[in-house]
Amino acid sequence: MIFRSRFAPIRTALSEAKRLTVNSAKELRVNCARNLALKIRALRDSSSPAAPRNDRLDDFFRSPLVQTCAGSEQVTGSAVDQLRAQAAAKPSDASAHDRLGAALAESGKNSEASAEFKRAISLSRDFASAHFHLALLDQRIGETRGAILEFETALRLDPGNVDARYGLSAACWAIGDRPGAIALLRQIIAQNPPFAAEALYNLGVELRQTGELQGAADALRGATARKPDYVEALFVLGQVEIERQELDPGIRDL
Repeated sequence: MIFRSRFAPIRTALSEAKRLTVNSAKELRVNCARNLALKIRALRDSSSPAAPRNDRLDDFFRSPLVQTCAGSEQVTGSAVDQLRAQAAAKPSDASAHDRLGAALAESGKNSEASAEFKRAISLSRDFASAHFHLALLDQRIGETRGAILEFETALRLDPGNVDARYGLSAACWAIGDRPGAIALLRQIIAQNPPFAAEALYNLGVELRQTGELQGAADALRGATARKPDYVEALFVLGQVEIERQELDPGIRDL
């Protein structure tokens, strides 16, 4: 993965491109792509292919849900102990075990977290939150098939859970179900969640890998429209523009 600091030259190039006075929107795009292309050329040899990002899912166990359960911005040992005591005091309370599992997952105690989520599910089979959390944990530890089953169950119980749909999309992509992953991303984007920019970026990356360059460019532009400083999206958009050969002949040969 390319570190953010290495995108600094592209930021500068984009700023310069935006200052260009042009009459045509296409000319502006070409000039922007030209500047990106010049910087991409310097980075290309040491760059890894762009891959979908999962910041939303990776950060989930550091979400306000866990912070509220633990009573602090970071789950500490004492907070986990408190939640453990609550679960022990209410052994039949599925929510207590789910909260403890989330705190354990945030602390990196994956095996214990999994046991708590499964305990919550055994107490309440239709507890969508526990199924969703178990799916996230399974995905984290590489149990992708199990994650898919749990994401699907969570969505059956709570169809409006856009995070579960997002997780299912990532899991489908991981096992090679590209059409399924892309279809789910389109559904997510239609709901316009707070993380729509990241979803559009992933859609652009995935469409590019399937050869749908026009769709990839449209998705990446959508990502940058929602998040103008989304440098990763701008970087991939520059690469897509080069691949579409919509630059002038001098730039095509870079």
